[in-house]
Amino acid sequence: MRVDGDFDQAGFATCQVQEGGTVVLTIQPETRPINPSPWYAARLTQDAARPRRVALDYRHGRHRYAPWASVNGGPWQRLAVEPAAQAGAPTVVALPAFAGIALVAAQPIRPVAEVLTEWATRQRAGQVQQEAAAVSRDGRSVPLFRHGSADAARLHVFATRQHPPETTGAAAFDAFADALLAADPSRRCPGHAFLFAPVMNPDGIARGHWRTNAGRTDLNRDWGALRQTETAGIAAALLALGARAQIVSLLDFHSTAGDALYSPFAPPPAALAFARAAQRHGLRHLPTQSAEAATLKSWGEVRLGAAAFTVELADAHSPTSAAAIGRALAADFLDHLACPCPGE
Repeated sequence: MRVDGDFDQAGFATCQVQEGGTVVLTIQPETRPINPSPWYAARLTQDAARPRRVALDYRHGRHRYAPWASVNGGPWQRLAVEPAAQAGAPTVVALPAFAGIALVAAQPIRPVAEVLTEWATRQRAGQVQQEAAAVSRDGRSVPLFRHGSADAARLHVFATRQHPPETTGAAAFDAFADALLAADPSRRCPGHAFLFAPVMNPDGIARGHWRTNAGRTDLNRDWGALRQTETAGIAAALLALGARAQIVSLLDFHSTAGDALYSPFAPPPAALAFARAAQRHGLRHLPTQSAEAATLKSWGEVRLGAAAFTVELADAHSPTSAAAIGRALAADFLDHLACPCPGE
C-alpha cells in the first residue's frame, strides 16, 4: 500500500496508514486566516483488490467537499462518508475494493494542462485568439482568449478559477463558453467581442491550495491593490482593451454552498433581466450593495464600467449538473446582455 501526493492538485499535509489499513490524511491550509475551503487530494496504490478507508483529519477547517474517486483513470464517482463517531472526529470516507491506483479528492480533478489544451484547440480552429496573458508567480501562463473582431466596439469578459477548489463554477464556465462559442455570438451581435479567462490561478490549483496563489494571497481580494502578477497582468490587459472599446459586462464564476448570482451595484435594465432569467435555473439573486470589496466583480464595475456579476455554483453539483446551468446561463446571456444596444 502506497499513498503519495506527487501530482498536480495533490492536497494533504501528512499521511499515516494505521494498523487496520485506514489511511489518515491531515488536511491543513496554506495560510491563516483563510476562507474554509479545505481541499484534499491523494493517490492510493495497492496490488490486491480490497476496500480502503480514508480518514480526513482537518486542521483549522471543517469538512466541506463531498469526496470523489477515480480508479485507474476511470470516471469520477462520489464516495460514501461514514457517520461521524463524535463531534470533531476525522471524516471517514469508504473507498470500494480496488487494485491499482485510486485518486481521492474533494472534487473531480481537471488538470490545468487539459483546460488550456482545449483552448489551444479552439485557437487552431480559428474560434478564438489569445488576446494577452499574465504570468503567475510560478511562471505559468494566465491567458485571455478573444472571440470576435479585434476592432469590436463592445467587449464582454468571463473568468473563473481564482479559487482553486471551486470546480463547480469552473464546470459551469466551461459549458457556458462551449455554448456561447457554438452560438457564434459575434455573428449574432456584430461589433461585440468576448473575452475568456479560463484559469486565473494556475499556481494555487497545481499546489492544491484552499484559496490562494503561490504568494498565499486570495486573488479575489487583490483587485484593489493588484499586487499579484495574475491580477495585475489581467487588469492591465483589460484596462488597455477598455481604453479602445466599451466593456459591457463581466461574469466571474465561483462555487459556494448554494447557487447564487451577485448582481451589479447599479444594474442597468439588461442586467436585471439577466438576473431574473438566472433565477429560473435556481440561482438566488443577491443584489450587491457596496463597491468596497476588492473583488474582480467590484473592480470590473468601478474601473471598467461593466455590468459585473459573480456567478456562484453549489459545491454539491456534479460536473454534469453544473454544466447544465452553464449552458442555460449562456442562453440567458445572449438574450439579455450580449446585445444590449437597440438596433444591433
